[in-house]
Amino acid sequence: MYISLPPLFGILFLSFVKFFRKKMYYSLIAFILMLCIMESTKGFYPGILLVVYCFVYIFVFNRVVKMFKYVNIFEIFYIPIIYFMFILINSFIEINENILFFTPMVLLYIFIETIILVIRWILGIK
Repeated sequence: MYISLPPLFGILFLSFVKFFRKKMYYSLIAFILMLCIMESTKGFYPGILLVVYCFVYIFVFNRVVKMFKYVNIFEIFYIPIIYFMFILINSFIEINENILFFTPMVLLYIFIETIILVIRWILGIK
């Protein structure tokens, strides 16, 4: 699972939300295929990230948007939630026994994605 570049699960989640909310269904289908290919090359069952994204979108994202009218600061909180749920689901399925909860590498990935989000906010990229 560990590579030199982070898998950017949080940034990919924001792309998933964008495609879904703007009803860009062809892009969403291509995105889901890309997720499945990425997961299968990493040795995971394809579709786990899609399940995580749907769960976070339904139970976390929609409630935050209803309460705070989509405040950008909450995008930072989606990143550790998505990594935690991905690791949790994989540990339940026991696909990869070498996955540890929040190793220093995973914490580094979360930090890198947070920096990317902050740069995105500064540059005004949506």
